[in-house]
Amino acid sequence: MQRWHSKIVTSVLLLGLLAGTALGQFTSGLQGILEDASGAGIPNATVKLRSASTGVVAEARTDESGEYHFRSLAPGRYELTAEAPGFQPTPATVTVYTEQVATFNLKLNVAGVSSQVSVNAETDTIDTGDSRLESTIRTQQLQDLPIEGRNFLGLVAVAPGITGHGAVGNGAPGDAPDNFSTEKTVDASGNGRNYSGNQFTVDGLNITSNILQGTANLTPNPDSIQEMAVQTNTFSVEHGRGSSVQIAITTKSGSNQFHGTGAYFFTDQHLWARTEFTPTTGYDPFKKNDIAGTFGGPIIKNHTFFFASVEDLRAQVSQATQVHVVESPEFVAFAKQAYPNSIGTKLLTQYPLFSVDLTGVNQTAQQAFGSACGTSAAGNIPCNLPVSDNARFKPSPFRNALQYNFRVDQSFSKDFSMYRTNLDTENIAIRQGFHDVGNNNTKAYQAAYTHIFSPNLLNDFSYGQIRVQGSSGETTGIPFHVPDIGIDGGQEGINGPWGPATFIQNNYNWRDVVSLLKGKHSLKFGYEFWTGDDDARFAGPYYRPHFQFANLLTLVQDSPREESGVNFNPLTGKPADGAYRHLLNTNGIFVQDDWKVNSKLTLTLGIRWDDYGNPHPDQKTGAEGNVFLGAGNDLNTRVANAVVKPVTQTYSGRLNKNFSPRFGFAYNPDGHGSTVFRGGKILQA
Repeated sequence: MQRWHSKIVTSVLLLGLLAGTALGQFTSGLQGILEDASGAGIPNATVKLRSASTGVVAEARTDESGEYHFRSLAPGRYELTAEAPGFQPTPATVTVYTEQVATFNLKLNVAGVSSQVSVNAETDTIDTGDSRLESTIRTQQLQDLPIEGRNFLGLVAVAPGITGHGAVGNGAPGDAPDNFSTEKTVDASGNGRNYSGNQFTVDGLNITSNILQGTANLTPNPDSIQEMAVQTNTFSVEHGRGSSVQIAITTKSGSNQFHGTGAYFFTDQHLWARTEFTPTTGYDPFKKNDIAGTFGGPIIKNHTFFFASVEDLRAQVSQATQVHVVESPEFVAFAKQAYPNSIGTKLLTQYPLFSVDLTGVNQTAQQAFGSACGTSAAGNIPCNLPVSDNARFKPSPFRNALQYNFRVDQSFSKDFSMYRTNLDTENIAIRQGFHDVGNNNTKAYQAAYTHIFSPNLLNDFSYGQIRVQGSSGETTGIPFHVPDIGIDGGQEGINGPWGPATFIQNNYNWRDVVSLLKGKHSLKFGYEFWTGDDDARFAGPYYRPHFQFANLLTLVQDSPREESGVNFNPLTGKPADGAYRHLLNTNGIFVQDDWKVNSKLTLTLGIRWDDYGNPHPDQKTGAEGNVFLGAGNDLNTRVANAVVKPVTQTYSGRLNKNFSPRFGFAYNPDGHGSTVFRGGKILQA
C-alpha cells in the first residue's frame, strides 16, 4: 500500500503542475428559441448561460429567427438568462445530460414602464430535436440503486431496448463484478447485435478493448461518475464502431465549493443468513472491505477546478462453491506400490492435493473399470479400491485492488483527466507448489482543448491514451517444467496458472471536431486517428505441452491419450515462440448536419468513412504464416492443394472501403414537447 500511496501523491502533484497548460471534450449542448408573447422569435437578443456548479459563464446572441445555440457543454445544471431591448430579463434553470443537445424555448414578456418581472422556471428539458433513443442514469441513481460490486455497468441491462444480464464478471481473465477488471465484459445487447458490438467512452475517450470486442478496458468507480448515457439507437456519425449499444460516461468535475464524500462497505460470512442448505459449520470464510472517497473544489474560483476519487478493495473470495473430483489416498498408495517409477506416480506424490476436505467416495475400481478390475487389463487394481473421491476446495484467495482518478477543468475550454487501476488476484491451486498472484493494471490519460473562434464556430481537439497490462504465472518457484496434465471425466489433473505470460495493450486516440452553426444547420466535421498494439508475451505457456489421459490409471501407467498445446510454426513445422506483437492504426472521417427544419421537425443527416487498417506483426515478430488456396475446380480440391506462405500483414490490403450514411429525425407534432417521434436509418457498406 505504501508504494501506491506515494504514487497517488506524485500523480496529484504532477497533474497540479499540468493544470495550467494541459488541455475533455464535451458533446452536450443547449439550443432553443426566444419568443415574444405572440410566439414570434426575438432577434439579436443576449443569452447568457452560467454553470450552477462552477460559475463559468458563456454568452450567445439569437439570430434573425430568435434561435440561440450553446455547444461543447459539460453535462449539468445551468442558469439561463435572456435579455433584449424592450423585454423583461427572464431567467430559467435547465439541466443538460450526457451527449444531449437539449432544446429549451423561452418566452420574454414586454418590459413595464416602471417595473421588471423575473420568472424562474426550473425544468428538465425534453429532447424534441434529438433523434437518438437513449436512457441517462444520473449520479443520484448510481448512489441509490443496489449495484453488485458497486459496478455501475450492471445498470446497462435495465435500460429500455437492452437484453442481457449486465456486468456479470468472469468474461475475461481477472474479471469480476467490481470496478477493477482490465477487460470488463458487459452482457448487454441491442439492435439485434450481441455485446461484441458495444462501445464504451469516458469523457469522449474510447475505452473499448481493441482485442476483446465489446469489452471495456476501464471501469470508473461510481463515486467519480456524474452520469451515464445508454444509447440503443443513435443516428449520429460521430462514433462509428458501436453497432449494438453505445455507453457514454461523463465523470465528475470540481465546482466553486469544496466538497467530498466517503463510504465504507463491508461484508463477510458471518453477515449472511443461513438457509436449510447451509452446512452446519456455516459458510466458508470470505470478506470484502471496500473503501471509497472523493474530494473536489476550486483552484481558481469561476475559472479552474479539480476533482479526485479513490476506491480501495481488500477482499477474500471463497472457492468452496463446487465439488471437485480428486484421486483418493487409497489409489495413490496403490500407484506407489504398482507403478513406483512412473512419471504419473511421481507427479501425484510430489504435487499432492492442497487444503481439500474429502466428502466421500466418487468411484471405486469396480465402478470405474467394470469387469476389468482385478485383472491385468486394469493393472490388477482391487475392485473395492476407492479410485476417486469428492472433495471441497477450502481456500479463500485474496482480491486486492486500488483505483484512483484526478481531473482538472478550466472554464469551458480545457481539461485533463487520468485514471489508474491496479488489481492483484491470488490463485491458490488445488495442488501444492502452484500458488500464484496475478496482476492487472490500467493507466488512462486524456487531455482536451476547445477553441471558440466565434459564437458560430468552434473546434474541439482531444487526445487520449490507455495502457492495459496483465500477467499470470509470474510468481517465482512455480514448476512450469511439469507438463499440463488433464484427465477425462472431470477429474482434477496436475496444472497451475496459465503462464508465465504477460499481455500489454497500448491505445492512442486523436480526435478533432469542427462545429459550425449556419442558419438552421448545425454542422460538424470530424477526423479520428487511432493507433495501438497487442503485445502478447505468451512464449511460456505455448512451449508447455498438454497431455490428456483417459483416467487415473492411464496416468500412473504413463499412457496419455493425446498431446497438444505446443505452438508450431506452419512455415517450418518446428516449435515456435508463442510471443508476438501486432500493430494497427485506423482512421475515420465524418460530416453531419443537424437541420432544424422548423420548430417541430429536426433532421440528422450524416456520412462516415472508416479505414479499419490492416493488423501486422512488428519487426521482431517477423513474417507469419497464412493459408492460400491451391488450384482446383471445387473448394475441397482447392483446400487439399492449399499452401502456407509467409505474410507481413493479416489481410491483402487495408480495410478502407467502409461508408456509413445515416439519417435520423425527431418530430414534435404539437410544438410543445409533450410528444416526440424519433426514428432513422443506418446503411453500412
